[in-house]
This record gives sequence, structure tokens and C-alpha cells, in this order.
Amino acid sequence: LEGKLVRSGGMVVKNVAGLDMGKLMIGSFGTLAAIATLNFKLLPIPEVSRTLLFQFEDLKSALALFEGITKSGLNPIAADVFNPILSALFSAQFGVKGFLLALRFGGNNAVIERCTREAATLCGETGGSQILSLDEEQRFWNAVAALTPRHLEKFQDAAVVRISSPLSECAGAFSTSDNAAHAMIASGIVRSWFSRTDAASRWLASAAKRNWKGVIEFAGPRVNRSDLTLWPSPGGDFEIMKKIKHMFDPNGLLNRGRLHNLI
Repeated sequence: LEGKLVRSGGMVVKNVAGLDMGKLMIGSFGTLAAIATLNFKLLPIPEVSRTLLFQFEDLKSALALFEGITKSGLNPIAADVFNPILSALFSAQFGVKGFLLALRFGGNNAVIERCTREAATLCGETGGSQILSLDEEQRFWNAVAALTPRHLEKFQDAAVVRISSPLSECAGAFSTSDNAAHAMIASGIVRSWFSRTDAASRWLASAAKRNWKGVIEFAGPRVNRSDLTLWPSPGGDFEIMKKIKHMFDPNGLLNRGRLHNLI
């Protein structure tokens, strides 16, 4: 390890020819280098935001509404689907049940009014809907962010699995979980919460057989991670990842074991 200081990128959006070193380092999770200085591009918080909750008896109806939203030209800043097991956790505070579609819109008042009006029209009578107040919106998304830490606190042998799938297969990945599950339907990310690691491992292995990328993202305090296959299917680009690792860190000193034992 030579300890070289390397600078990559600049204060403009596109200035890279060839390999984007910045993205490579960020995606390496500390296995290639220690990042000392970062520049961030900041975007303003929307002037107004509003969250709409739609509940359905079946997943097909929830997906149909989301498809209608995207075709209408509306552009939510968040589009999340919850299965009945997970939505039950929100029933006491928000009175929801079944399959839940949460849409969050941001912009000025005119944009928000249009989005809420057209989304409610598209929903029609196929599912119950409600518009959250500003306080309710904050409490709802805070509760979503707290799902994993609360789950790990409740179940000492728990595991949380994250699957990345093509957008066209996101609904299929979501529907395969028999546990509490959540899908970021616009990005193809699916998470499922398990009280036991054996069930989590089975679901992860099933996802790998379908060529979905998956990883055990979090595990409870009593779980011995060395006994688990955390990342069963790294993909066809794994060989080049190992070569890059050897170029930057030939002695395997940086963040050992973080990415599938690259050395």
C-alpha cells in the first residue's frame, strides 16, 4: 500500500473521460481507498410537499394506479408500495390496511394542487385514499425510515433483505415475500423484514435464482454474519471487480470482507 493521494472529478456535472474514479470509489464502500474530501451538489427542498395514501385489496390495483400516475405525466418524488403485513404497522396512526401505495409530490402550491387532484381522479373508486397533513406526512415518512431499527430491536435474530430488480420485474419480486415487504416501485428496490435469518436466506436464494441482485442488508445483534451468505450472486462483473481491487489494494488491507471477500 503506497498511500497515494488522488484527486478525481471537479465542480461541474460532466468532466470525466474514461473511468469515473469518483463513482468507483463511492461504490467500493471503502475497499479501494479512504475518501478524505467530498464535494456535494445540493438541490433546494421543494417549496411544498404532499403525501397521498391509497389502499387496495390487491396488488394489481395498486400497480394499475401507479402506472396511470406515470402515464399522466405526474412525477412523484417518492412512490412506495407496502404489502398488508407491513401496512398493518401503520393502521393505528393512519387507518390503512391491505396493499398501500404512498405517493409523495413536491413543488409549488399549483403543482401540488394539480398532482393531488389528478391522482385522486385516477384512483376513482378502486381504492380508499387520503391526503396527509404536513404533520402526518412527517410522521409517516419518519415511521418508514424507522422500520429497520425497530425491527432489529424487536427481533434479535432478525434479518433485512434488499433486492434490486429490473423495473418490469419489481412487482414480481415484491409479491414473492410472505413477510413484511416494501417496494420502491419507481426504482426496482424491494425490502423484506424477517424475524429469522433462515427465512431471509431462503428468500435471498430464491431471488438469486431469478437473477435478481440481493443482499442481507441488516441483521440482528445475535446473528453471526460469518454463518450467512450475505451476497449470494455478485454477478458476471465480479472478476473485473477483483482485478480492480488487486490494482488499488494488492495486500487486501482496506475494509476486509466488506464486498464478498474480494481478495
